[in-house]
Amino acid sequence: MRVLLWNVHGLTANKLADKVFLERVAAHDVVVVTETHCTLARPASQLVLPGFRLFDAMREGTGSRVQGGVTVYVREDLARACTELKGPDSFAGCEAVWLRFAASRLNREGRSLLVGAFYASPADATVYRQQRQRTAGEVAADLYAHIRDSISALRRPTDELLMLGDFNARVGGQRGSDGTVRDMHDVPDVEYLDSLGRDLGVDLVDAEAYRRVPGMGPATCDKHHNSFGLELLDLCRQCELVVLNGRAPGDAAGACTYISPLGGASMIDLCLASPALFPSVKHLRVMKRPARAGGSSGKLFSDNCPVSLALDVLSDRVKSWKTKPRPRFDVARYRRYAAFFDSPEAPVLQRARAAMQALAQGERTITEVVASISNDLFKCMQQAFGGGTMDGVGKAGWWNDACAAAKVHVLTCAAELRKGAEGMNVATAAEKFTQARREYNRAKRAARRDHELQQMQAFVTSCRTNPGGCGKSCGALPPRAP
Repeated sequence: MRVLLWNVHGLTANKLADKVFLERVAAHDVVVVTETHCTLARPASQLVLPGFRLFDAMREGTGSRVQGGVTVYVREDLARACTELKGPDSFAGCEAVWLRFAASRLNREGRSLLVGAFYASPADATVYRQQRQRTAGEVAADLYAHIRDSISALRRPTDELLMLGDFNARVGGQRGSDGTVRDMHDVPDVEYLDSLGRDLGVDLVDAEAYRRVPGMGPATCDKHHNSFGLELLDLCRQCELVVLNGRAPGDAAGACTYISPLGGASMIDLCLASPALFPSVKHLRVMKRPARAGGSSGKLFSDNCPVSLALDVLSDRVKSWKTKPRPRFDVARYRRYAAFFDSPEAPVLQRARAAMQALAQGERTITEVVASISNDLFKCMQQAFGGGTMDGVGKAGWWNDACAAAKVHVLTCAAELRKGAEGMNVATAAEKFTQARREYNRAKRAARRDHELQQMQAFVTSCRTNPGGCGKSCGALPPRAP
């Protein structure tokens, strides 16, 4: 998986059509564009890239000075295995897009990949102080508490985590009272936690994964730190993340990613990952800031350098996505279908009204109501357009009420998992869905078994009453001559 991270200082149609930008994009599967400056009047949805699916988070506001924003482009063949997730309420001054890539598309032994793309305004931005005055330290503490809450709400036990973006966090050395500069650590005391976990009989930290990560902290050409940087390193220690900048192959020195037009540079476009992902990092490269293609003045595309990250996480086996065949109807029989709705008191309409009333009173869920009305309409179509199933559409002979009830239950659990049930975290909803799916499969197996047993009993009964017919059915005897 090739990921491009780039703060473009305003995503416009001209930049999107820029030759240099398109060349960078063409070499990647996922493109994270930060500080897009998109608004409701000019949403990111209007800035599409052919062959990519777009996910975005805009900063609220309507003025011409609206800053911030994140847009993520995912290549179409990979986007089929990608789901967008909604975290907790937004935090003014920080935008995030959360995506989960399914384990079936990865080579991670059943683990999925949770990706978070971020843009956070600098700590002194006025957006953080619109509601109340806060110091830079208070802003940093509130912001990273929000990010920790988002991770806790969205991260599954089977997820590996990748976070990247312009955090405006500087993680360079910290100068002590004696004037020396000490390293900034994003790795906890692994040996102590591992020893304590063994004593308690629980896993407190993935010690083996951490041992494959070089150094206790990232190397960086930026020798300064700020309040955002201190909180980011604390986030890494608490959520088991490591900074890839200054560690990954291709960026051992920790190149600066932002070059100020007034002088100075910093490393603020960062990639963070679960320690278990580190061996899969092929390279991280901070590329040169290009000039705009075709520009006579040679004006820079952005003050930030594009960052290219390559991960060996995609599976060679690509799932074949096939669409189900569409049923065919004899439209000449449409009057038979219309007859089911010829009166306000028609049974199918009465049942639909009763279902909607039960939904309004909270007696049934929206999933159950949709399934009930859909089944009614399907039966009407079967009766109107011909008996039996239509091109394989419909229920098998073994289908029974237990299967139908189990299916409604699994659909309800799936809806809760997608939207996030009230008062239920993601892990609990996922466990509930998994249990419902097991019960659904058990119900189908039991229904098939009972149906086959009934068919066998009927066959044995017919053989007892008509032995000749038994031989004819089995092919042992030739048909009797008339």
